[in-house]
Amino acid sequence: MHLVRHRTQGTFFAMKVLKKAEVVRLKQVEHINSEKDILSLVGCPFIVNLYVLLLGSKALVGVKIG
Repeated sequence: MHLVRHRTQGTFFAMKVLKKAEVVRLKQVEHINSEKDILSLVGCPFIVNLYVLLLGSKALVGVKIG
């Protein structure tokens, strides 16, 4: 998990980066998909909201706001 800041707006986000090979090796694909589905639906002020999920060739990057 990384704390990142939007370049122009200055807003802070939490960025979660996962290596695809590790996710597959540890058999966590279903868990990651469930996390994505849950975070995209939940609208609770005490749980972070999934802002964007980026799929790269080697990594998954999720940006969350709280």
